[in-house]
Amino acid sequence: MGAYSKVRARLSGDPGLLGLLDAMAVSLRGLGTALAVRGGLARGRVDSYSDLDLVLYVAPEADRAAVGAAVGEHVARWGRLLTMFPADHVGLPHLFVFLVAREGAVLKLDVAVEFGPGNAGRTASEVEIWRERRRIAPNPDVAASPVREFDPGRALDRAVGWAWYTHTKLCRGELLEAERTVAFLRALVVVPLLLHRHGLPQEDFRWLEQRLPGPVLDALRSTYPVGTTRGAIADALHASLCLISENAPPEALDGVRRLEETGVLIDRDRPRIS
Repeated sequence: MGAYSKVRARLSGDPGLLGLLDAMAVSLRGLGTALAVRGGLARGRVDSYSDLDLVLYVAPEADRAAVGAAVGEHVARWGRLLTMFPADHVGLPHLFVFLVAREGAVLKLDVAVEFGPGNAGRTASEVEIWRERRRIAPNPDVAASPVREFDPGRALDRAVGWAWYTHTKLCRGELLEAERTVAFLRALVVVPLLLHRHGLPQEDFRWLEQRLPGPVLDALRSTYPVGTTRGAIADALHASLCLISENAPPEALDGVRRLEETGVLIDRDRPRIS
């Protein structure tokens, strides 16, 4: 049995993730020079909350953002795309995060877009799916991305992914990681959204007690877990999602709907983690 066949065999008990892997193995051909599996799946560590980590190698002149967008189009054909965004919030703009729903399940796909021919045979952390010599035409008209102001729609996109990530950590019992990501959600979505809603400068947490109305501060305090138990962190996550939905502007309505859809799926699992 070849290395890739072994990877597929590891997913025999997870038809959703296996279906996503097979779909990407076929549909991403032509976007790059090689495709490989990375992460826990490549190393043989898989459970019911595993992500699918892929690396798509592209020609040096390729436009990474365009490639990421093209991957998103293929993912959306396979299932309902809940969110997609580059992981530039953690300094990885070449890593694209996708959350997709299909047949009642939510799956997370990470695709790293790397320059080069691929690393098969040179690293044990990757298992090659395919390799070809086709090159992606350069796009000389793509300009550097401008510095962004706070964008509620963009924040809602990230909130969908972070909410589900936090939930999977709770289900796994990784409580400290789940608590950290609730704090991450608060800092990068909840507080900026509240400041935006109240017409205040985006100055992080500085003097929030003086800048936000009392009832809003009380609601914000509910996003802090009262302890590092599953129930306490789940309550804080729920409060965070409610606060986001209640304070999102009209132009972010689509993001609110996707966040609420994700929240319904999270609530479905709540009895297992309380």
